Amino acid sequence: MNTNAVFLRLELILPLAIQHKVRPEDMIKRVFVFSDTHTQAAGAWETNYDVIARAFGKAGYEVPKNIPLPLLWIMGTPGSSFALT
Repeated sequence: MNTNAVFLRLELILPLAIQHKVRPEDMIKRVFVFSDTHTQAAGAWETNYDVIARAFGKAGYEVPKNIPLPLLWIMGTPGSSFALT
């Protein structure tokens, strides 16, 4: 299982922001993600940022100013079979 930063912002944060009519200046600034797995890439030809920026821009949020910045803390170590807690 991977931590999907795109999913976090596009499937959780953005729909709630649209539903509750969050003004651009009130958009959250940072998202703290604690994970014991690695992150997942968006696709072969575009970056995670490209996907996120396009979706936030279409929703009326200024890019990059109003895109929540993910702060990732990968708590596991590569190749380990257990999570550090």
